[in-house]
Order: sequence, then structure tokens, then C-alpha cells
Amino acid sequence: MAIRHIVLLPFKSFLSKKEITEIMQTFGELKNIIPQIQTFSWGENNSPENLHQGYLHGLTMEFKNYSDRKIYLDHSEHIKLAQELIHPALKEGILPIVFDYEI
Repeated sequence: MAIRHIVLLPFKSFLSKKEITEIMQTFGELKNIIPQIQTFSWGENNSPENLHQGYLHGLTMEFKNYSDRKIYLDHSEHIKLAQELIHPALKEGILPIVFDYEI
């Protein structure tokens, strides 16, 4: 059973599209470092429903199984990029939303 990992991100409003793109592309490079990441994609919300609640960007990853996801979550490069790249770019006091499910 594969796992889909979804992360919704509330970036600071003053960040430019270019800055956000650079952040997300850098984070996506984890796929080249952590082979357990089977797929990676990211994008900006374009839903017409206006239910985003400030979470305007998101990413998805897929893993073959729970063990592979755990390797990713515990990997030092994932932890480093999350702490040094993603978290400082988020709105103060608002955490990302993480939602995983089996596919």
C-alpha cells in the first residue's frame, strides 16, 4: 500500500512568486537525495471555492510504504530543509497542514 503525503503551506504574504518557487524547487530536490520519495509535485492553490484559509501553496509526495515515509521523515536533509528553508518562510504562528493517506 502506497502512501500519499500532502503538505499545505501558509507562506508569508511578502514573499514573491520567484522566492516561493525557489523554496519549493529546493525542497523538491530532496527526491534526488532521498530515493524513497517516488514522486514530488507542488503548486499554488487555484480552487474557485475560496476555502483555502490562507494555505495558498501545497506539495505532494508518494512513498511505496510506511517504512519509506519514515525514512523520509527522519532523514537529516528533510529535517534541515524544513527547519532552515520552509519554517522561516511561513506566516508567524501558523503551522503547515500535513495529511497522509493510503493509495
